[in-house]
Amino acid sequence: MFGLHKREVKGVWVSDMAIYLSREQDVNYCEMLSESLDGNIDSFRKFIQIKYFDGEYFYDHGYRVCKVISSYSQNDVAKCFSLFTQDELKDILWLLEVGLEYYSLSRDEVKKINNVIKQIEVKLNKKDAEN
Repeated sequence: MFGLHKREVKGVWVSDMAIYLSREQDVNYCEMLSESLDGNIDSFRKFIQIKYFDGEYFYDHGYRVCKVISSYSQNDVAKCFSLFTQDELKDILWLLEVGLEYYSLSRDEVKKINNVIKQIEVKLNKKDAEN
């Protein structure tokens, strides 16, 4: 059964298990990833909210979140931050951190992700200070 559904979505590999688990939850993982890579913030919001992954699949999902964020312009990233809740920003932060830790990304992607992580941390600290 596994291995039959593995595919590439706009240059990003998706494991067969991610596809299988998402189908069990009535989520089209590849479509959501594709739309997220195209800059669809609503799809990206749903993509980061996928909670049924655990273990290595959570890290695998984090890698794809890194790839999506890496594909966004600075303006797109800022737009996400302005629309996302504090909990969603925490989810993105966690996913970016595990994606960086466990997967090999290009030097430019790592630099961009580290910059985005710093921006999220500043935004979260600012919100905490306001409360």
